[in-house]
Amino acid sequence: MYSPAFSSSSSSSQEPVKTFSKFRERSHGGRLRRDGRLLAAGGDDGAVRLFNLATKTQLRIFQGHSRATRRTDFTSDLRRLASFSDDRTVSIWDIAANERICNFSGHKVSGTGCHTHTHTPSPPPFRKIFKHRWFLPVQDYVRAGCASSLTSSLVASGSYDHTVRLWDQRQQGGAGGSQVLCVDHGSPVEAVAFMPNESLLVSAGTCAMTQVKDFPTNQYR
Repeated sequence: MYSPAFSSSSSSSQEPVKTFSKFRERSHGGRLRRDGRLLAAGGDDGAVRLFNLATKTQLRIFQGHSRATRRTDFTSDLRRLASFSDDRTVSIWDIAANERICNFSGHKVSGTGCHTHTHTPSPPPFRKIFKHRWFLPVQDYVRAGCASSLTSSLVASGSYDHTVRLWDQRQQGGAGGSQVLCVDHGSPVEAVAFMPNESLLVSAGTCAMTQVKDFPTNQYR
């Protein structure tokens, strides 16, 4: 969403049925919880706002990101909310406690790959073809992210640093959790998604390619 007012629309008429206007600047990454009761969205000010969908009441303002928050997603247990920000961090918020319980900060300032992982796949053969697209004057934002629909502790993020990272809140290390996987996508990452069986993670980037990563084998498909 790209305006201070966030709208939810009817699937049949495509017309807005509810408008949420608590945002000071542009809103981004709206996400409806699967039980249909709560709606979350980030904003240019970095705050993540949580609304009651039925009444449009603002229930929470999660503050902690220093730059715009572009993506949000609910964990599978419905009790936590993940946010993905231009400040290169991923945060996990406890909805009931109204506090941040994890803050993952492994994404790098420049596109230098996965220095914290022991295996970095070879770059795709068409790297040179699209090379002119990668070195644009942009910051290394985290603009892709999703939570696992099966395991409430897992979230994945993608960044303009060319990496896709998997985080586990149960692991020790970092601020309440740890990176368990890092994959070099080969270009700035614009979208990530878990496949239904969750052994595969799909990433899409600016070099006009989509990759599928197999977690158990750490190989591309």
